[in-house]
Amino acid sequence: MRGWRTYEEATTELSALPSEERLQTLLAEWTSEAELLSTDDVRRLFAEVWPVSGGSVPDHLPGLVRMLHWIAPVRDVETYLAGTLTVFRAADDHRGIRWSLDEPAASAEALQNTTGMFRATIAASDVLGHFTGDGRNEVLVDPEDLGSVERVSPS
Repeated sequence: MRGWRTYEEATTELSALPSEERLQTLLAEWTSEAELLSTDDVRRLFAEVWPVSGGSVPDHLPGLVRMLHWIAPVRDVETYLAGTLTVFRAADDHRGIRWSLDEPAASAEALQNTTGMFRATIAASDVLGHFTGDGRNEVLVDPEDLGSVERVSPS
């Protein structure tokens, strides 16, 4: 393993990798050398890596939920969620971590990719990550924390 000792070392190495390898590299490093970087450093790295590699990385990646529980909440922009949220997922299953707060966007994605669509609820305090900086309104959740999961038709 790399044994990153500083946030700067980690950023330099991660940015040199192809975007689709960054999240898996961060996860592997965290799994083996978690004590070398602070929680805040890992949170900052995740917030930088997720938007560029999140779409190309399976959200069932082993260890990802465990890492998110350790560093939560992760945000790319200082936004705060409150109450019970309704979340949407354009996929063939509801077991992944990637959900959206934007029903029309999830519906369009489901129609475009000819996948199913799910709706569920989750307490804002259980959201592990929230990404809005690039126009998305994506939340990362532990599928075990979801309530009222149902398959719905995209509109």
